[in-house]
Amino acid sequence: MSASATTESTTISPAEDVTLADAPTEAFGPEPLTQATPVQEVAPTQPTTPLPLAPLPAATAADRESSTQTLSIIAFALSIAAVVAPSFVLLPIASLVLGIIALARKPKSKGFALTAVIISGTMLALALIVAAGAALLLGVSVIGSGYAG
Repeated sequence: MSASATTESTTISPAEDVTLADAPTEAFGPEPLTQATPVQEVAPTQPTTPLPLAPLPAATAADRESSTQTLSIIAFALSIAAVVAPSFVLLPIASLVLGIIALARKPKSKGFALTAVIISGTMLALALIVAAGAALLLGVSVIGSGYAG
């Protein structure tokens, strides 16, 4: 601060001195509370014990049959995919599991599920035979070459 600014602030006349007490209160809002109001206790509106849950509707036979048909169709689609892509061994395994689950639910129509189990079982057996043959051929070729490993 400069020296002139400090002298000006100290030479303010009493008529120009305005304090907060002289200011109108409407500009600053209502008068502040001088005493704290007591807090009233309110009774709880919710019961203290939990309400019982409504019972869930039981699955109807139509819902169960629909989900079984869906499982059968998915199993059948996976078994067809296992025929198209026989090198992928997980497809017949998944198809076999889904087909057995669908058959275990005892559906009215067993066609898709039974077909899926037969196709995927055949493809899984074929994959195991091919894998065993490949291992046998590799084993014979390694033994015949004299590789002692």
